[in-house]
Amino acid sequence: MEREAALYNVTKNNPTIGLKTAPIQQQTKKFLTWEQVNSKDWGRYNQQIRFLATHGLRWSEAVVIGDSDIHDGFVWVSRSIYGPVSPILIIPGIASFVRM
Repeated sequence: MEREAALYNVTKNNPTIGLKTAPIQQQTKKFLTWEQVNSKDWGRYNQQIRFLATHGLRWSEAVVIGDSDIHDGFVWVSRSIYGPVSPILIIPGIASFVRM
């Protein structure tokens, strides 16, 4: 913002001139394979982690799933903790993850 103010002669004093910023660091993202996820003991979160990994859900989507989102063997994901999501995801085959 200071740079633009100086460019348009709104200000003569730009305190950011001459400052050096740290270089942007890019790292390769590391993902676990299903075999790695399935073989690891996640403690009390085993069911939740496997559900997320199986269906590709984000935590913010999974945490708001309630009983009203589960019907006919499907999970209907239409929101996250941040609000509605688009498109609505339909996730089949939850029987092994549902607690009875």
